[in-house]
Amino acid sequence: MTTLLLLTIRFTLILLAVRFIWSLLNGPEKQGGPKPGGGPKKESRFDTKNETVADAEYKDL
Repeated sequence: MTTLLLLTIRFTLILLAVRFIWSLLNGPEKQGGPKPGGGPKKESRFDTKNETVADAEYKDL
């Protein structure tokens, strides 16, 4: 049982070390995706008349 635990810990440490070294070699990751404020705004159903979630749920019933 102790051997299995030691093997698991050793495997985990080796895996973390490899991932760390790999991230150092690759440098910082570039963040892709849309830029904030670039597209059309979605209108929320709660933006008008100070409506709350409870008010909208009541209207849905």
